[in-house]
Amino acid sequence: MTYLHISPRESLVDEPLEIRIMGAQPGTTVTLEAHLSLQNLSSQAAFKTGEEGIIDLSRQAPISGSYDWIDPMGLIRTMTPVDAQPKPHSNDQDLRPFKIEFVLLQDNQVIDSQTITRRWLVAGIKREVLHEGDLRGVCFFPPGKGPFPAVIIVSGSGGGINEQRAALFANHGYVSLTLGYFAYQDRPRYLTEIPLEYFEQAARWLQKQPVVDKEKLVITGASRGGELSLLLGAAFPFFKAVIANVPSSQVWSGFGGEDGYSKPAWTHHGEPVLFYAPDYDEEMDAESSQEAQEPIPLTPMFLESMKDEEFIHTSTIPVENTQAPILLISGEDDQMWPSTIFCERIIERLKEKNFAYPYKHCSYPGAGHMIVGGYMPLSPDHAVHPVDGVDYAYGGNPQDQSLANADSWEQQLQFLEEYLRT
Repeated sequence: MTYLHISPRESLVDEPLEIRIMGAQPGTTVTLEAHLSLQNLSSQAAFKTGEEGIIDLSRQAPISGSYDWIDPMGLIRTMTPVDAQPKPHSNDQDLRPFKIEFVLLQDNQVIDSQTITRRWLVAGIKREVLHEGDLRGVCFFPPGKGPFPAVIIVSGSGGGINEQRAALFANHGYVSLTLGYFAYQDRPRYLTEIPLEYFEQAARWLQKQPVVDKEKLVITGASRGGELSLLLGAAFPFFKAVIANVPSSQVWSGFGGEDGYSKPAWTHHGEPVLFYAPDYDEEMDAESSQEAQEPIPLTPMFLESMKDEEFIHTSTIPVENTQAPILLISGEDDQMWPSTIFCERIIERLKEKNFAYPYKHCSYPGAGHMIVGGYMPLSPDHAVHPVDGVDYAYGGNPQDQSLANADSWEQQLQFLEEYLRT
């Protein structure tokens, strides 16, 4: 009798599953489907059994289907919309447990099925809305008395907050604050003239929390949030670790609104942080993006901007001022901006300045801009930007993106374990 074995039945989103097909006749072909009804996503893969009649997804690649490499989580990571009009995807604030149904078929007949539950939060985590003075966000506190290291998570050019990412850190014993600094509640609408002191204020708020180890604060963000994380690490010595995901080595202009590109993104002590404005094509707006019917890659624009000597002199982030270890993550096929080249520039600068703290660059061939943690369906390789409405290309192919997502999260956890838990 052929049957399906999946373990565990309940797990966190960044925990791998053991998936096996048992008892099949040698040399037969079976198909395994995965369905996530909450988001109307599915995937499928066909496998051919060996002499023992066992298929282990951690050891065997499918012969056809949604993916063609060995990956025990391949069915989850390659889910795609069932039809052209899927239900809205889960947003970054959706922390509801969700169920995935696995269906085993042979000769188009269902022979077994199992449903598992994936959770964003471990039991006992406390979620607290931050609405104090100008500060806005959501903070997660692990169960226990602490003291715990604390992580501040900042968004990229889309603004808002990311509760799912904060939940992942909290599950591993970190107080995690996903901080809204623009395009969130009553914070500024656009990424322009954001004072770095706002993030200092957030750090001081965390340090006052009884369960927080005030000597172990982390700053992390992706894209423009990676740029910001490097700026904050260089500006404030109380950050004891910096994780910059697909960041820039430079400070760029503001973003959003009619004159965003002429304004600074950041200020410090009331003065603009020196920046460089890319040669943005004014005709590259939402309407022209829709007419082109193809996502727009911004990497060529950034590469062209980098040829300007003024680019280096006016906008380089002084990462050497950071008094903490630095972890950089990049995708070599990043089409939003050349994050790998940016990270290589950062590493070169740290070497030239004889940087006294550990640093590491995890660069992923074939991965694009959307490198995320956990075992979730792949992020799209393009999307309409929530601020300016333009359809931007992210880059990345499914296999390399999937592997980058999993490995980069492990790298972050190992990095924090090494430098904050000792």
